[in-house]
Amino acid sequence: MFGSWLYFLVVTGGEALYADLGHFGLKPIRVGWFYVAMPALLINYFGQASLVILHPENVSHSFYAMAPNWAIYPLVFLATLAAIIASQAVISGAFSLTYQAIRLGFMPRFFMKHYGEDNEGQVYIPIISLILFVSNCLLILMFRSSNSLAGAYGLAVSATMLITTILAFVVFSRRWGKLKSGLLSIFFLMFDVTFFSSNLDKIVDGGWFPIGVAILMLFIMTTWARGRVLEENSLKENQSEDKPSSLFGRSLIKTSGVGIFLASRSKGIPNTLKSYCKHTQTIPKQVIILTVVTKPYPRISANRRVLIQEIEPHVIRVNVYYGFMQSPNVPKVLMNIKDELSFELKNVTFFVGRQTGNVTRKKNMSMWRKKLYIFLSKNAEEQIIHYKIPSDKVFEIGVRYSL
Repeated sequence: MFGSWLYFLVVTGGEALYADLGHFGLKPIRVGWFYVAMPALLINYFGQASLVILHPENVSHSFYAMAPNWAIYPLVFLATLAAIIASQAVISGAFSLTYQAIRLGFMPRFFMKHYGEDNEGQVYIPIISLILFVSNCLLILMFRSSNSLAGAYGLAVSATMLITTILAFVVFSRRWGKLKSGLLSIFFLMFDVTFFSSNLDKIVDGGWFPIGVAILMLFIMTTWARGRVLEENSLKENQSEDKPSSLFGRSLIKTSGVGIFLASRSKGIPNTLKSYCKHTQTIPKQVIILTVVTKPYPRISANRRVLIQEIEPHVIRVNVYYGFMQSPNVPKVLMNIKDELSFELKNVTFFVGRQTGNVTRKKNMSMWRKKLYIFLSKNAEEQIIHYKIPSDKVFEIGVRYSL
């Protein structure tokens, strides 16, 4: 009963607190922890310890044994509320982590809804909610009781703490240097490694489940990241590094309006522009080559959001920068920079490429991972939805790539 996994109950309150208040910043977390959560936890655990010392027979239900009989049902109600809050923390945390993984390029785009106007990290992702629901149903059918989940819980939490310390070292080393960060991380790693190693014997008792989920997510994320690199390389082979003047020299007919061509790279002529000119023998009178770039920072300030470069007369390149916790909004950006452009944004058409993958026998990635990447790519959220581009102003152009 008093396995090493039980000690992690002390820190789960801190985990739930962070997942709930993490959107609000550093100060709410500190106030909530030092003035509410930590005092309540200390009083509760000291009380249970005192009760067990005096009445060892109540060790299996020490929390409820501290209260008089009339308070049992209110405490059960309170415990139910705590379980709901903890579940909500897990759900919101899963949404936030998935959103950040998408913005960093480790997961395909999913349909999501933003429910926090003042905080772009507050999102609802229906597919993740469905996956969590199905996973919970499977857990109930497989383990049947909370006691059977003890091994899975202990191993998952101890592994999370170990990984968190390692990642914290990476972040701290950028601010404090490797020596100071290393000494601090080694101090915490002594505890984390001890707890994690003591839970390894729980693998056969349910600990295999979180390990299996972690391996599955690792395969999906690395497959998507690697597939994106291969796709970019394939498209890069067909993408010209010439200036747009090479297109204008083909006796193309200039059409009225502004053509905004979405590009994955911040240089060269995008394949969408080349294909459009090749098949229609026309080109918009005003051309904007627009690239959305996600930086490895939570947020990019508004004054550093846009970089405008005039390549040639009537042709400009616009690079839009976002942090991984920010939601891209292309129409809003264009409205903000309309005064900086040399022409008016009238009769605008967005030209978007629809990529179609082709599996080859190149030995750059295993066949099943290539097929997985193409499957994920086909089911990913469309660019126009992700970038909030009006569908009635979109012209899609087919683009093929090989893996």
